[in-house]
Amino acid sequence: MKQNNNLTTVFGIVAFVVAYALFRYLGLVGLLFVGAYYVGNWLAKLVVKKSSPDKVGFIPWFNVVTWLLPPLGVLTASFSYGLTATPTGNKNKYRNLAIVGGVLSIINAGIGILLKLQ
Repeated sequence: MKQNNNLTTVFGIVAFVVAYALFRYLGLVGLLFVGAYYVGNWLAKLVVKKSSPDKVGFIPWFNVVTWLLPPLGVLTASFSYGLTATPTGNKNKYRNLAIVGGVLSIINAGIGILLKLQ
């Protein structure tokens, strides 16, 4: 459990640095990224406390589509990663979906920034 907390902290720091870069170039969109990350993390903790994560196991699969809208992709990625704190058998599947969705969202946002700077 300690390693998961360390990974969450590292993921939070990386999200903060990326959001700062986005805020520098895109203003309020950067704040939207930070908010999306923390709302997704909060929702995952709420779901883990209140109900079985297997009931919302379909939500991590939205990462396949939501990376096209970077803030929404960050929200679903942080939610999916938050579900890895559960003792279910889908732990690796949720983590892999979260990493792929989060990376694709950040790459998509980076491409948007580069296009705006031209």
